[in-house]
Amino acid sequence: MNEINTKKIESVDSVTVSSGVLADLFSLTDKRVRQLSEEGILVKVKRGRYSLADSVKNYIIHIKTNQDIQDSKNEAELDLEKEKALHEKTKREITELKLAAMRGEMHHS
Repeated sequence: MNEINTKKIESVDSVTVSSGVLADLFSLTDKRVRQLSEEGILVKVKRGRYSLADSVKNYIIHIKTNQDIQDSKNEAELDLEKEKALHEKTKREITELKLAAMRGEMHHS
């Protein structure tokens, strides 16, 4: 049977991990880990070593921020589609009224 080595720690603040561990943890390529490090999202403490706690926190913030931006874009697109639909409905109603007037189907008050 495979045994998993475990070590009890009181705090993850001082835990550092390799870029490979972060790549596995976040399902990223090594190149993407380097990019995120250059962007300041993943916190490098020395060559090839990253602060686990700070990197995880920053990566979660990064993902949430990107999702919020995407949600805002989706809302704006939905609002635009709704406005277009209302505009088309109004145009259709105006056309129907004009057609009814031309046919003499409207009652003038």
